[in-house]
Amino acid sequence: MQKQFLIIAGLLLGTLCGKLAYASPASPFQKDQINLGTQQGFTIKGNISGLDQTKVTLSFRRGNHDGSERKEEYVVEVKGGNFEIEGPSLAYAVYAILECKEYMLSIPFWLENGQIEISGDIESSAYTISGSKTEDEKKLFHSKYDSYVDAIWAASSELNEAKKRKESSAVISRVEQEYQKARQDRLDYGAQFVRERPSSQIALNFLYNAVSEEGGEYADRLLAGMDPAIRSSAGGKRLQHKIDGIKNSRVGKVLQDYNINNKEGDPVKFSDYQGRYLLLTMSSGLNGTYQRSVELRKTLQLKYHHKGLEQLDIVFNLNDKADIEQLTQQLGISWPILSDYKGLGSGIIDAYNVTVFPTTFVIDPSGVILSRVTKEKELEEIISDKLFDN
Repeated sequence: MQKQFLIIAGLLLGTLCGKLAYASPASPFQKDQINLGTQQGFTIKGNISGLDQTKVTLSFRRGNHDGSERKEEYVVEVKGGNFEIEGPSLAYAVYAILECKEYMLSIPFWLENGQIEISGDIESSAYTISGSKTEDEKKLFHSKYDSYVDAIWAASSELNEAKKRKESSAVISRVEQEYQKARQDRLDYGAQFVRERPSSQIALNFLYNAVSEEGGEYADRLLAGMDPAIRSSAGGKRLQHKIDGIKNSRVGKVLQDYNINNKEGDPVKFSDYQGRYLLLTMSSGLNGTYQRSVELRKTLQLKYHHKGLEQLDIVFNLNDKADIEQLTQQLGISWPILSDYKGLGSGIIDAYNVTVFPTTFVIDPSGVILSRVTKEKELEEIISDKLFDN
């Protein structure tokens, strides 16, 4: 477990959409209600010293009431550090980024209807955001959440050190208990926040990041209790998609088909490979790890193709058919490479719960997932020792 994975990653979500409504007065997270539907658009007023005679860009994905979303961008002039951006009403609060490449400025924040002020100075890179109650809610959540993350990190480090020192089983057991308690405390805090704020963007964001670590059941139970508006929003649908991906891509499950075409534009179904063993490898793009994986699998292909081994690769960071052809030729790959050309925003990643690249699914002739492999040595052992050489 890595510390950075535990930190809420709003940028990975693009935007999580849902109308905010808060808990009863008894809630420890009680704050003013936000009714985005009654506001008439948003206004951002900026006062950033050191920023002059340039332009800033505001970008975000606007969430609609039907759960769809679209990219939206505003570009305005800056004079003497001052600028103003106005836009129509938002259906839901969205995660936005204010940028100026010329000054290496990048300020992520939660945008909602009403007036938001952004102030600060370029030299110190210190900025203050006021007027966004969702942004305030994020600060409230992290006021305690980050301490739980730190406790987990400290306990994990202590556990690793205790094992290196070959401490007694009693000492290691005690540290393991402290580690597990820290993890549970974090989950309990997050679950309380979700239950107290069932329409919260921040709660939905927490669940999205917790789901990969804790499994689909944890997030599924909590998501079911959230407001229907947020469950049907773009962010809620993406979270449900990720939960379903975890459930459907486990070892022992039949591999589900996905709507993807080959470079000629013809649909490809994983189920068409039933009757033979299939290695389905998903990679972010061309890098050393993927190249090593390809070299190993080329050897396996030569050795076992005649015994029923087939392969498919899905590579996300490709732009078009020409990229596929170039990659195929460059690496000498004899099996098909597929891509939906959507980069790391591809829905395939969540649909199959891919968190490490490359990941190879080992599929048996009946279409059942035998293994999910991220290490080359493990893949070689499975194919050579367990499938074909018995």
